Amino acid sequence: MKHLGPAGIDYLTTMYNLSSSEIPSLWKMSKILPSLKAGKDPSDSKSYRPISVLCPAIKILERLLLPILDQHLPNSSIQHGFRRGHSTTSALLELNSAISSGFNQKRPPRRTLLLQIDLSQAFDLVNHEKLLADLNNSSLPSAIVKWFSCYLKGRQSRTLFHNCLSSCQNIHTGVPQGAVTSPKLFNFYLYNLPPPLWCRHCHLRRRSVSLRRGS
Repeated sequence: MKHLGPAGIDYLTTMYNLSSSEIPSLWKMSKILPSLKAGKDPSDSKSYRPISVLCPAIKILERLLLPILDQHLPNSSIQHGFRRGHSTTSALLELNSAISSGFNQKRPPRRTLLLQIDLSQAFDLVNHEKLLADLNNSSLPSAIVKWFSCYLKGRQSRTLFHNCLSSCQNIHTGVPQGAVTSPKLFNFYLYNLPPPLWCRHCHLRRRSVSLRRGS
């Protein structure tokens, strides 16, 4: 892709401009490569980490769209995953500060309780209709919303294992694994997560979740 000549760049640019109304099925196809985890039993399917590989052309287009998403989709102050300058460390720092502040008070000190919820396969369970509705209510240009609506619908994946390629499987939920825009879309999907109403002093902190990136 880096060595395309002028004719190739013009053709790719035309394809990108046409994708506003229709995206080639190849660009919405992912190939999953199971990678064996260190020290795990190769006969157990749970011992493999799925690596999702996308078409290079669509990854380039997504990188062109990413600055637009950063400009129009807000970040929640409680989101620490997939944000520049934030990490699991920054999320735990606020927790440690609350605990230390409680210990420094006079007896009886203020108690700090921690409740952790593991959202298993969080990226795979994103509801497309809700995500697109939230994008429509944002300041994101309607043409970009229309593009993502087309990009998320009709997605397929197949698995390559021991030189055997599986049949295509339709994907009806989730943000595309391995896509550069997926972390931003996922963070925005959780942006309107309501605070717990049963506790006035509860504070939400969202840490990183794992994302299977393509090579």
